[in-house]
Formats: sequence, C-alpha cells, structure tokens
Amino acid sequence: MNDSVESFVRKLHDEGIRAGREEAGHIVEAAHAEARQIVEAAHRRAEEIAREARAESARIEEQRSREMTLAARDIVLALQTAVEDVIADIIAKQAARPLSEPDFIVEALQGIVREYAATDARRVGHIEVNVREEVADRVSKDVSRLLAGAL
Repeated sequence: MNDSVESFVRKLHDEGIRAGREEAGHIVEAAHAEARQIVEAAHRRAEEIAREARAESARIEEQRSREMTLAARDIVLALQTAVEDVIADIIAKQAARPLSEPDFIVEALQGIVREYAATDARRVGHIEVNVREEVADRVSKDVSRLLAGAL
C-alpha cells in the first residue's frame, strides 16, 4: 500500500507541477500579449505625439516666416525713410545756398538757356519760366551777355 500511496502522491505531485507549469505558461503568454499591447499602444502614442510635434513645428515655422516677412518690410521702410531724410537734408542744404552767388545763377541760367534752345530747335513743346519783372529783366540782360560771350 505504501507503493500506491507513494505513487498517488507522486502522481498528485507530478500533476500539480504540470498544472502549475501550464498555468505559468498561460500567465507568461498573457503577460507577453499584454506587453505587446502596451508596446503597440506606446508606438501609436509616440506616432501621435510625433504627428502633433510636426504640426506644431509647421505652425511655428509659418508664424516665423510671417514675422520675418513683416520684420523685413519694417526694415526696408525704415531704411527708405532714413534715405529719404538724408536726401531731403542734402537738398535742403543745397537749396539754402544764397541765390546771390554769381556762379550758381550763371550755371542755372546756362541750363535753362540750353534746355530752351534744345526745345526750340526741336520745335516741340515749350518752356515757361515765371519770374518777377525785375528778375526777368536781369535774367534777360545776363542771357544776352552770355550769348554775346558764346558768339
């Protein structure tokens, strides 16, 4: 009877071990399946985060591009204003030259006379210069002297 009890105990022991191993195998398989699901979910979430990051990056790049365009426009406008101011200063300084400088008056009159002569020779259009009568008389005398000197 000892053999039968021992064999029964051994049989129970072996069946228990086999059942434990089978249960352990099921648990391991379930753990592997759950681990695969967790990894797959993590991959999907990572892809979603990457997609969101790319969209955010594109939005930031578009905003940066708009801001750079506006900044470039502002710089160009500021530069244009600065150049206009410098040119206006130069013109104002030149315009402030006293008109009593003989060389300046002679140069201006020579330019007017040359333009008048060229226009008259082409018989196209006309040049009209409006000045006070005493200035016109003086210019007329100066032009006569210039023409006399040129001949």
